[in-house]
Amino acid sequence: MVAMTTALNIEREASDVAEHVSRARAAQSIARKFTQREVDDVVRAVGWACYRHEHAQRLAEQSIRETGMGNEPDRINKVRRKALMMMRDLADAPSVGVVSFNEATGITKLAKPVGVVAALCPSTHPATDLMAKAMMVLKGRNAMVASVSPGAIETSEMACGYIRAELERIGAPADLLQILHHPSKAGAVELMASCDVIAVTGSANNVRAASVSGPPVYAGGAGNVPIVIEPSTELTRVAADIARGKTFDFGTACSSESELVIHHSIYAEMLEKLVLQGGLVLSPADATRLADALWPSGRINPKLVGRSAEVIAREAGITLPPEGARFFIVEERGVGPDYRFSGEKLSVVLAAYRYSQFDQAMSTVREILAHQGTGHSCGIHTADLEHARQLAECADVARVIVNQAQGPAEAGSFTNGLPATMILGCGTWAGNSTSGNVTYEHFLNYTHMAEPLPERIPTKDELWGDYLRRYPG
Repeated sequence: MVAMTTALNIEREASDVAEHVSRARAAQSIARKFTQREVDDVVRAVGWACYRHEHAQRLAEQSIRETGMGNEPDRINKVRRKALMMMRDLADAPSVGVVSFNEATGITKLAKPVGVVAALCPSTHPATDLMAKAMMVLKGRNAMVASVSPGAIETSEMACGYIRAELERIGAPADLLQILHHPSKAGAVELMASCDVIAVTGSANNVRAASVSGPPVYAGGAGNVPIVIEPSTELTRVAADIARGKTFDFGTACSSESELVIHHSIYAEMLEKLVLQGGLVLSPADATRLADALWPSGRINPKLVGRSAEVIAREAGITLPPEGARFFIVEERGVGPDYRFSGEKLSVVLAAYRYSQFDQAMSTVREILAHQGTGHSCGIHTADLEHARQLAECADVARVIVNQAQGPAEAGSFTNGLPATMILGCGTWAGNSTSGNVTYEHFLNYTHMAEPLPERIPTKDELWGDYLRRYPG
């Protein structure tokens, strides 16, 4: 009986997915005829639907009520700032027909849709993730069907409803964006296999499932971001940046600071500055209590992901000082499975390390990333840009953030040139197909039209002359 019920459920889920994908293909067949102006209006509609303050506030309230993660001001700020950043990048970007012509090569480049995109969206920031992915995907005259976390289905449906209503208001097909209303692992697998491209954020399990589904995949990797802090920097500013990055939305972003690698000469002063920003340096006993609460069975406790310091302290049995605390600092001694704070925490918790020479700092960063977070990101606070370049050279990451709050900087910011996204590609280091921020351009096919050029055949000496002079024979 159980097997029969399971088979019926799988059959029902497959039928549900097929209906969504069929409707998406019908909507996309209309969208592929859109002009650039019509496409840009569609993108503006998606962003505006979630940017509107009353919508952003309702989405924030609903996501906290449903998931327990984050805080309302940051959730409102997250979706509205992301909408602004996405529009900044997408507003004037060409995505229809001829997008470039290179006179030197005679190549004309034309943009075409990829089709229907399957999107897997996590519970950590459901509204922002759904909106940002939809803006990138629909910019290419594609359609998107999302499988969202069951723990955030109501928030996702609310966001989807706002977007679909705005699409209808401007005369675009609402079915350019849909979500599976009864999300499940089987449904997600069926959806990914049925679409043309897959866009994934979330757990490693989601990324692995996507990688074997068949279509091309754009995904991110695990975050566990180490930050080097040098004596040459201004410590008060650094402490404020770290506190802002770590506490934003109670640490739900995989891009937020995770470990601090601090020069020994400023170690004590840096911790003092962080305490002034609301940090609490834990005793070894309290650090053990916190570790047991965060990883009760070897895996991170979902009940503490994205929770306030007060909630975490209560769960861990830690007594907060009268003035309270915004985040915790654990003085860690090593890296690897036996040193639990050297891994991803997804909470308002930082690990702190000391170093003496810059080579040692880079070695610690590489060791942390090899344990968890390879390919993702790291950061540095320094007045010596040569050291920043050396870190960028040695660290196998897609992003090195210099002198900025890490969390707000990685996925696009108003104060750096990284493109806005919710998919932080981590390259082959993490099994991803791209090592950078995934943008609308990843959801376009390109036709390259080649015109004839005057023939020019290089001589042997031009190509091998220097080589043969250095290596005769």
